[in-house]
Amino acid sequence: MIIAAIMVIGCSLFVLADRDSSRPPVLTEEEAIELYSAAKEAFSWFELAGLDCSLGDIVGVTGFEGDAYYRVTDDRFQTLSDLEDHLKALFTDEIASDLLNEPTPPVYADVDGKLYCLDFDAGSDITKGEDSVCSIEQADDDSRLVTVHVDILDVETLSKIGVEEHRFLLRHENDRWVFGDFYLIAGTSGVGRGTVVEGTNDQDAQVRYDIAEASLSNIRFHAAGAEEAALTFVREVYGQHLMNLPQDNRFSITGYALMEYSLQEVIDKTVSGTFVFAVNPRFRVYYVGLYTRAGAGEYEGWLISHKRFVLRQDDNDQWSCVSLEELHDEHPW
Repeated sequence: MIIAAIMVIGCSLFVLADRDSSRPPVLTEEEAIELYSAAKEAFSWFELAGLDCSLGDIVGVTGFEGDAYYRVTDDRFQTLSDLEDHLKALFTDEIASDLLNEPTPPVYADVDGKLYCLDFDAGSDITKGEDSVCSIEQADDDSRLVTVHVDILDVETLSKIGVEEHRFLLRHENDRWVFGDFYLIAGTSGVGRGTVVEGTNDQDAQVRYDIAEASLSNIRFHAAGAEEAALTFVREVYGQHLMNLPQDNRFSITGYALMEYSLQEVIDKTVSGTFVFAVNPRFRVYYVGLYTRAGAGEYEGWLISHKRFVLRQDDNDQWSCVSLEELHDEHPW
């Protein structure tokens, strides 16, 4: 339906505008920039570091007893509903729901009507510098493409060596503009995203090379039986593999210590177990994660992880790791 907005001032008639009421309002550059900035901030609360919280107000959450939650002190969010409303003002309901419910354990929880948060600090990608919204394009009547450029920084000098382009879709839903897809350029969700439009980002290729070099897929070792294989893996093989990586590999370490180990299951030529270990990484940012904990005491400055492994014996009686996953249901340390 076409609506003519009409005002009568004195004896004069002014037609201010004609517009189709079914079409969304114009999205200005300023509005797009504000939305992107707010969305980036909100996403960081789930990937980089949680909201400000009181370390003196700690509780457990039913179903996730091994994880400590702390009372959020950010005045904007008294309850989980406050946080959810904020997310739904920036993202589609699906993205907001995924942020709140997909992580296990969830980053945020409701405890007696108050908002609590896991205490974590994952750090950001140091090779990503300043970012800015550079254009807005119409995808269709209800969608806009927002293009963001970010400086690529040299990992050692932190000087600019290029520019990377990222594109995000804004949708007009429920009388508001929200992001229909989003990721944090400098976070884990932004790894491998974007297109180089200026200069170079040979570091992307280097990251892939480092990951391949750090992979356990080519590591084989002998052991007399499944139980010995499991113990050898957590006590020697895994740590030595990381210690022997080239010093410029992002996943290289200078120290490894096994803290706890538990054998889970032995079936035919397969054995599984869990282990808690500490590493002293050369490049801390590539090891810090949501479920990684900072060491203390003799492990001050180290990082502690809890992982589950699966080993399999091949026809040549050699053992290899076929699965290694981070655990976050409990933290026995």
